[in-house]
Amino acid sequence: MRLLGTFMALMFSMGIMQAQVAAPDQPQLLESEDVSDQKVDQFVSALEDVHRIQQESQPKMIKAIEDEGMDPQQFVQAAQAMQQGAETGLNEADQKKFDVVQEKVMKIQIDANSEMETKIKEKDLSLEEFNQIYLSFQQKPALKQRIESRIAERSQE
Repeated sequence: MRLLGTFMALMFSMGIMQAQVAAPDQPQLLESEDVSDQKVDQFVSALEDVHRIQQESQPKMIKAIEDEGMDPQQFVQAAQAMQQGAETGLNEADQKKFDVVQEKVMKIQIDANSEMETKIKEKDLSLEEFNQIYLSFQQKPALKQRIESRIAERSQE
């Protein structure tokens, strides 16, 4: 289960990095009072879609890894090393598998990112607004509490 969490964190961070390529400027953090109730609702709805898409992508990525004869943990470790600018530690044969798998996983991630972008825009949020609220949600306790409360309310509806 820990591997699955690590895998998803790695894949999500890769997705976030791709999304930030489209919006390279670090957005200004928002205070809770800067985000209307309507924007909170739109954000929560978009976040639920993003989470669902990520969950649907995960088994596809794991299957792509396993179909090439790689262990998912081995792939995650090599991908983390590569992300940090270090050697993957793979022998030549495993490096070739890794390269093939990485292309497949990135294709799945690109498709998922495209779907996430569509869902975000369908909620009348720009990617910049979503990223700004998301980063603020992570770093501003009052906004985080409001959003988490709204998520809890929606889960009981």
